[in-house]
Amino acid sequence: MVDSVEYVRPNPLACRSTSLIGQSVTPKNKLIYCGRYKRGGSDVKIKLAILAGCLGLLTIAVPLWAHHSFAAEYDNSKPVSVTGKAVKMDWVNPHSHLIFEHTTPDGKVEKWVAETPPPNGLYRAGWRQSMIKGGEELTVNGFLSKDGDNLMWAQSVDFADGRRITLRLRARGEAVEAAGLLSSKIDLY
Repeated sequence: MVDSVEYVRPNPLACRSTSLIGQSVTPKNKLIYCGRYKRGGSDVKIKLAILAGCLGLLTIAVPLWAHHSFAAEYDNSKPVSVTGKAVKMDWVNPHSHLIFEHTTPDGKVEKWVAETPPPNGLYRAGWRQSMIKGGEELTVNGFLSKDGDNLMWAQSVDFADGRRITLRLRARGEAVEAAGLLSSKIDLY
């Protein structure tokens, strides 16, 4: 009968029972196994923790690569004001879009897209979904895109009736009033 089993590394220098190296006789009630050293489950746990950490960092890094800066897409040395009729306002993340049609002097209708901050940023600046209606005449002020498309970054929108909404956060009360939602100026901060 065997009382205990000792796992020994294949390398004789690393054997736990060095007194038995080279001996063919096993002491009574003791079995020595000089096979592959079996490690515990902690190595697997460490590898899984490292893998999970790398995947976590990767999921954070991918959206950062996808996002662009203002300077990468728009040229702040090219301010522009484009007049047209509103088609729709998309309140979506990561950037909302005001889509409108501009009629050129020769009568051609061009579709323009004015990019704005996300809905939360527009809301904090005083914009509301009900402010811009399809078919409404407006002038969008902002900066042209660098690639020459009919794309711009919107800084403000002027309506035919004199209302103006901007992206200035301090002017939130003024922007809401300009849209006709408040009867008097109030400081919302």
